[in-house]
Amino acid sequence: GLKKISFRSRITVIVIGVVLATVSLIYTYQLADVLRQKEQHDVALWAHAMERAGGGGGEMMNDPMIDYIVDSHNNIPFIITDEELRILRAHLIDEEELSDPDRLRELLTGLADENPPIRIDYHWWAGDHYHLIFYGQSSLLKSLYWFPYIQLLAVVVFIILGFIAFRSTKRDEQNRVWIGLAKETAHQLGTPTSSLLGWIEYLKTQPVDRSAVEEMQ
Repeated sequence: GLKKISFRSRITVIVIGVVLATVSLIYTYQLADVLRQKEQHDVALWAHAMERAGGGGGEMMNDPMIDYIVDSHNNIPFIITDEELRILRAHLIDEEELSDPDRLRELLTGLADENPPIRIDYHWWAGDHYHLIFYGQSSLLKSLYWFPYIQLLAVVVFIILGFIAFRSTKRDEQNRVWIGLAKETAHQLGTPTSSLLGWIEYLKTQPVDRSAVEEMQ
């Protein structure tokens, strides 16, 4: 009965852990995907607003509407450059990376891997001039991608602790059984031994063969 209960308890712990991990992974990745689409939509709106604002060169960056759209309240790291990759504006980017050409090139490549850069075209009279928005993922979005793995680790630890608890419980039960058997054995052995010692003492006082009494003793 105890083995069946213990086995069922272990299966229950495993099933609960797997279900929690699966639900957490699916739900968190869905949230992350929704947030990723929202951030991409937001940056697309920036690009559209910049095209509507018109202008050329860095003048567009001074437009009040553009300042309002891409102000410091957003948490998306981005770099806006011209067609020659000269930086016009940056947000949540390390200044050291911006000042080092090699690190800047690696940074732009990394941002392009996270999200395709968005091109901002001017009016027809601006010729071949355009801007590019390189942008990455917000810290919240990155946290959502990592969070399921943290939850999975917590579930694994939960299952391991459950097994340890069950093994400890089973070991305690076995120890109690062995202690009970030892006490019963000692009792069963002690009774005839005490009786035998009593008979030996009694026979010593009787006229019987002393060699037989010594052999018994």
